[in-house]
Amino acid sequence: MKNTTLYGILALVLLVASMTAAYAMWSETLKINVYANTGEVNVKWSTVDVTEKPEAEGKDVGKCEAVIINDTSVSNEPFNKVNITITNAYPCYNCTVTATVDNIGTIPVKLLSAKIILSNGSEYTLYDAKQSINKFGQDFNFTYYDVIVDRDKDQIDPDGYATYTISIHVKQPAEENTLYHFAIEFVFAQWNEIP
Repeated sequence: MKNTTLYGILALVLLVASMTAAYAMWSETLKINVYANTGEVNVKWSTVDVTEKPEAEGKDVGKCEAVIINDTSVSNEPFNKVNITITNAYPCYNCTVTATVDNIGTIPVKLLSAKIILSNGSEYTLYDAKQSINKFGQDFNFTYYDVIVDRDKDQIDPDGYATYTISIHVKQPAEENTLYHFAIEFVFAQWNEIP
């Protein structure tokens, strides 16, 4: 019985000694803090210029004007757009508007999509990166006018710009004292998400 008690006490001493050694182990903790500050996709129209063909020199006919406006009617954040107004036009009248898009964000951008929207709600795809549709430089031949839209580059880096040209030709079937309206919508996205 003495041996059993002695073995029990010896086992208890060894157990306490091993626990003490485990608690006496030194340690050091290292941490990594990660802060990810995201960038911003932000573009705006910065300049517009109008070129008209001087077909009727000295006559007060056909005038094309383009202005950049900030519209807040859709949301609280200003929506930057170009308004093009042609007044006193006649069949065969032509004008070209050259507009510059600035990348004022911190991320490179590419055009994701563009479409022409007629006043009756009809939409025509001008460009769709995901579906490989590219009709830049092609003539959109509508009943009363033709529209050709072109651009000079695909990607706009931060602090960079791209130029878009819109050529409008009033056709023979255009009626007197009539307002024709259409819109062109461009959607830009971060460069690495565009095929």
